[in-house]
Amino acid sequence: MAGSDSSPTVTCCASGVKAPQSWNLPQDTVHNRGMETTIERTEQTQTFTAADRCDACGAAAQVRANLISGELLFCGHHARQFQEKLVQQAVSLDDPQGLLK
Repeated sequence: MAGSDSSPTVTCCASGVKAPQSWNLPQDTVHNRGMETTIERTEQTQTFTAADRCDACGAAAQVRANLISGELLFCGHHARQFQEKLVQQAVSLDDPQGLLK
């Protein structure tokens, strides 16, 4: 078929969203239970350097959000501003100072 992708996909039970298996989502962090999907977030310990800057304003980064599409870095101010969305959408959050607790 023209325009169709025949690569294997994983379907989220709750939303019906399909993700290519090539994304290699960690199987231990994504659980489908009937119509409920839960994601467990684990703490990571990656050190921030002076070169790590907030993607919103350029200040020193203090929180790393790992998303399916890539990584975003935030200063404390912007991490708190976007906290609700980060917690909902991040695959993992690196918050060594506990700013989002």
